[in-house]
Amino acid sequence: MKQLFTALVLLPVFSFAQNVQDSIMVPPPANTVQINPTTVAEYNYVTLGYIDVINKGLDPKRGYYISDMVNGQTFRGVMHTHRVDVQGLIDEKTKKLKATILLAYQDENLYRIFCLPNAGSDISLINKYTELINTLTDFQKGVFINSLSQAYAKAIYYANIK
Repeated sequence: MKQLFTALVLLPVFSFAQNVQDSIMVPPPANTVQINPTTVAEYNYVTLGYIDVINKGLDPKRGYYISDMVNGQTFRGVMHTHRVDVQGLIDEKTKKLKATILLAYQDENLYRIFCLPNAGSDISLINKYTELINTLTDFQKGVFINSLSQAYAKAIYYANIK
């Protein structure tokens, strides 16, 4: 199950990265967000510092902005409701997606923030993300897959608008 989940979560990221790489010869539309590998500093900001931005109403880290990608669907479990919202950490200068932020809610309360590193990021960051995802229940993983699938579909849609 863990391998299947990891494949389902990472496959869209790697596929999307390959599509972006394949299309480099054609200039993207001006409003298209491109991707770059996630740095350790960006990963740590998302997983450790971004909670303060949300809880204290602070501005995002200087040089970045946050882009809402998907407001996840709420799923009712046996005891709790779960939802995952997807956001992007975008570099202000380059307009490149630096990391995907996954905000996990239980009963409408934010309980965890995950950072999905971009394709091409250091393998240690991808391993950290995978280890954290594997601590979730199967139901919670299903909620993650749903939200990531919506974000992937939305990214492909916008990447193909001419």
